[in-house]
Amino acid sequence: MDYKELKLNIARAGLTIKEFAKLIGSHPNSITNLKQREAVPKNIAIISILMAELARNKIDIKTLLKS
Repeated sequence: MDYKELKLNIARAGLTIKEFAKLIGSHPNSITNLKQREAVPKNIAIISILMAELARNKIDIKTLLKS
């Protein structure tokens, strides 16, 4: 997955990059710095896909992860 697709998944999840980073325990700059790489790390890619799918199924990600 490239950075463009990562951003698309984050948007599909209804999150900003800052919110996404906070939810996964990362710094927003660490996420935006991924655009310099050829591919996003697999774990970050999987998380973004799963969050987008949760949102598509109308599951509140923030509430789910806080519990």
